[in-house]
Amino acid sequence: MSNKPSTLGVFIDFEKAYDLIWKEGLLVKLFRLGLRGRIFSFVRSFISNRFIQTRVGGCLSSPFGVENGVPQGSVISPVLFLVMINDLVVSDLKYVSIFADDTAFWINGSNITILNKQLQRAFDEIYNWCSAWCFKISESKTQCILFSYKRNVDVTLRLATPAIGLPLVNEIRFLGLIFDRHLTWSSHINYIADKCFKRLNVLRCVSGTAWGCDKSTLLVLYRAYVRAWNMVVKPLTMLLHCCCSKQCSSCLYRGPPFYPVSVLQAACNEPPLFLRRRELICVTASKISSDSDYPASGVSEHNSVQQTGAFKHWSSFGTVAQDFCNTVVGSERLRQTITDVPEWHLYILFLLM
Repeated sequence: MSNKPSTLGVFIDFEKAYDLIWKEGLLVKLFRLGLRGRIFSFVRSFISNRFIQTRVGGCLSSPFGVENGVPQGSVISPVLFLVMINDLVVSDLKYVSIFADDTAFWINGSNITILNKQLQRAFDEIYNWCSAWCFKISESKTQCILFSYKRNVDVTLRLATPAIGLPLVNEIRFLGLIFDRHLTWSSHINYIADKCFKRLNVLRCVSGTAWGCDKSTLLVLYRAYVRAWNMVVKPLTMLLHCCCSKQCSSCLYRGPPFYPVSVLQAACNEPPLFLRRRELICVTASKISSDSDYPASGVSEHNSVQQTGAFKHWSSFGTVAQDFCNTVVGSERLRQTITDVPEWHLYILFLLM
């Protein structure tokens, strides 16, 4: 976005992903992976000859045989689903994200017409793969989005036949995050704030000046159900700051609402959100940097690229983590890497700020 390109992405939703797994196809893929003997026999026995029944009161329906699918709620079912979808590869497409049944692929460039054609070819290839392995793409939930500042764009992605077009949306939810086409995160922040306010109402129902739960119980509820760490643009963080700091702290401490936020947080032994955010960044960066085989190990590296335009005040994850560690401890060793900082020391380091 800082270099003003356009990114066109498709977010796929598989209809009844676990219930429509082709059993014979799953056994074929397990055999190709080299599974033999008792493991293969156990999996074949596990997914074969399964029946379901419905209970209404004390009455049971007749057994109904299940031809496809793996049982939901089983420990091994997600692993079998990953085996089934593991060979989803799109040629000439660099960016593909597969997490269980949440799948997305995207491409970026300056010419939207070329992006549309390239992504359509990739989408046709994925559709053919789904047809070969008995996966069904949901026509109503599969959507496309264009991350760009350009207006009046013409994006026409279609599913299988020219009669079914994918809707072009302005925001989409993927893996718990709401992405808008300008990457402002305002929709996601408003969604989190609404959840926090609703859960704060639950805390108010069990708290009071002369009755209800004590402060330690309320703090446990707050940390488990309300507290969130914000990561986005400063004007939007004030909404979360108001939600998670002043109102919740006053609810926990049961003091007047005009008390300063810092006083209420000190009484509850609760650090400010920006300090907690820095702590979590350092802990996460330490875990990533300590594992050389981590898939996203590059995010912990310092990024020297200067952002421009609306993103000139933004810093990368690795830049924030290393700058904070360099501020806390000025040793030359920490300036080079943060992998030598034990995770149990990071909390003490950020308290020294």
